[in-house]
Amino acid sequence: MRKSIPYISTLLVFALIFVLFRFIASVPAGAGRGINSPDGKFIAEAMSLEGEKFWGGIYTCYNFRIQTTNGDLICHCRLNDPPQPLSDWYNDGDHLILWETNNSSVTFNFKGGHLNLSAKP
Repeated sequence: MRKSIPYISTLLVFALIFVLFRFIASVPAGAGRGINSPDGKFIAEAMSLEGEKFWGGIYTCYNFRIQTTNGDLICHCRLNDPPQPLSDWYNDGDHLILWETNNSSVTFNFKGGHLNLSAKP
């Protein structure tokens, strides 16, 4: 029985190293863009995250939100694994996020559609 303890300990250490490696490898990478409202009271942000699932495979999610300048969340929408990349945040420019002139809502434009979120709590 005493001779099996080093083998079990070694297997346990390797299993923990594997789990730690998988957690580090699955940290998502993201990009996004944010635009202030015309009156400067709100911020509209759009972000995409891509990462590796723990048991393999890739996931993509998009987060769209409106928050006040002091950080209070007004509205949030999340899309998990959309059928196509919705946006190229670096090359598509400032037309991706458009505020209404009266600060009532914001439109997020992306490939294949758009999303309107209200800034009214």
